[in-house]
Order: sequence, then structure tokens, then C-alpha cells
Amino acid sequence: MEFKNRCAVCDSKYTIPIKSVKGDLLNLRRSAYFCLSCHSLYRRSSYKIDDTGFSNDVTNWHVPLLDSNVIRCQTILKDLLTIHPKAKNLLDIGAGIGEMIIASKDFNLDSTGVECNPYAVKYAKDKYNIRLDCAFFNKDLYQKKFDIITCIHVMEHLDDPRTFFNETLTCLNTNGILYISVPLNEYARKWKELFRKKSFLSSDGHKIHFSSKGLLVLAKQFNAKQSFNLLRPEWGDWSGGFAFKFD
Repeated sequence: MEFKNRCAVCDSKYTIPIKSVKGDLLNLRRSAYFCLSCHSLYRRSSYKIDDTGFSNDVTNWHVPLLDSNVIRCQTILKDLLTIHPKAKNLLDIGAGIGEMIIASKDFNLDSTGVECNPYAVKYAKDKYNIRLDCAFFNKDLYQKKFDIITCIHVMEHLDDPRTFFNETLTCLNTNGILYISVPLNEYARKWKELFRKKSFLSSDGHKIHFSSKGLLVLAKQFNAKQSFNLLRPEWGDWSGGFAFKFD
């Protein structure tokens, strides 16, 4: 068998096409691939979120779920500060309307948020007086480093999560903690849906469907010294995540 596509998560060459899928937004048919090495799934999509998508993301996701998301962020921070009790500051990548920033106030953390959605940034400022940096995260965005970096429901939307993961590490202090949460393909009935006519693979916005193994392999490839399983299956699609400690 000839392998032509490398895994977007672990970079293995051992991937196989499992299904041709029409995207829900662009209506273009593309092959979905399964990685035999890390068990992640991915489907390349040229979709880029537009102004309407940004607006709907705030109205339909962030605002209705604010209270429950803040509570979950508080739970995450309790776990992270148990791992790194001396942490003083935090960077939240993909900060939404400031859920993690709101939660961090209970823990006396000097917190910074970066969010590419201008509607979310404006909502955070107008409603909660929270200043978020309106930008796509990149390694040159901040001169200072952070003890904790959180990244919740971001990496599944990216074309190149490996480069993104590596660039977050340039902003992490020695002995810092990187927390990653993505929808995992072993939760939320996903495998049952895989071969239905309209499956989760049809999402143009979710380009990568990580497995837990894939996320752990990715972190190890970038020299994570310790991994901490902070999964919470009871949270459903947002099933918690993993924390990684780096020297």
C-alpha cells in the first residue's frame, strides 16, 4: 500500500482514506483520513470563518453558555494550579468573550487573552470591561512568557496544529504548563456517527478530530516532560483536556 498523506497531528505517513465527505459549509467533497499511528481523523478544508460566522459564534455559543463555561474554567484552573502552584500569570489563546479571564480572577492570576473574533473582543470589553488582544496567535505576539497557557477548542479548527503547538511553547516559562482541550473522537458518540450519511466528518470548521493518543504523541514529540490527564467525560463534547509540563 502506498501512503500519500501525512497525519496532521503526529506527522505519521501511515494514514488511510476512509470516506469521501461533502462539507457542510462549502459543499465540496474531500476524503477523510484515519491515522493508523495515533488514531486521529482529519479532513482538509479550505474553509475560513467569515464575518457572519464570527457573529454567530458569539451569539449562539459563547453568550448562552457563559456561566457553565466559566464554572468549567474554574475547575480547570484548580487542576492546573495543583500541578503548578507557583504560577503567577496565564495566557488564554482563543479567549472567546473572556470566560477563562473571568475565572482566573478568583485565583489572583495576571491573565492575558488573545482572540481572533472581533465581535467576541468587543463583547468582552463592553459587557465585562475585559481587554482581549484581537489577533490570531503567533509566536511573535508577546515578548513576555507565561506560567500557564490554556487553549480550549482551538486546535481542531487549524490546518497546521503542529506548528501552532510548537509556537505556543515559545511563550511558555520554564516549568510552565500548556493545557489543551479539543473535542476527542472517542467521546460524544462520534464513532457511531462515522459512517452515517451526514457525520461529524462533514464539518468544514472542525478540520481535525483528535484522539487522546494523538494529543499525547504530539506533546511528546515536542518534548513534554510530563502529561496530566484532566479529561472529564461527563462534560460531553467539551470533555476536558490534557496538561503538559515542559522544562
